[in-house]
Amino acid sequence: MRVLGINIVELVAGLLAIAIGVFAAITASSYPLGTVHSMGPGYVPLALGIILIVLGAGIVAIEGRRGTAPKLEIPAARPLLTIAASVLIFALTIERFGLLVAVFLAAFVATLSDRDTSLGKSSVISASLSVLALVVFYYGLGLQVRALSWPF
Repeated sequence: MRVLGINIVELVAGLLAIAIGVFAAITASSYPLGTVHSMGPGYVPLALGIILIVLGAGIVAIEGRRGTAPKLEIPAARPLLTIAASVLIFALTIERFGLLVAVFLAAFVATLSDRDTSLGKSSVISASLSVLALVVFYYGLGLQVRALSWPF
């Protein structure tokens, strides 16, 4: 939607980004900033707030003057539900069943968001991600979580 040559959707998005950045910067400035070599608790939030302000200003300045905004569409329910369910499944299974099973189940449910993915392909993707998560997080980073809790 355009009013006086300005794309309202982009204008609101840019102003919202600026507002969040200002809030983050103001909140972070009450914490000790430290130095570049010894960052305090307010250093990164202040930097991210400033970056968000600059990006929001860029959105307002550049995108607000471009063509018309696309019509807003209602998101598809299937991907929304399966992705949310996969996060919930991971949270509920990680402690009880271990990393391998939790990642496998979460990935399997997440792959169901695409109608074209077969169950075999979903199983292969899920198994691959489980092994990759085990190698990276359990062995590589030494994450303090059980790899597999047996018996279930």
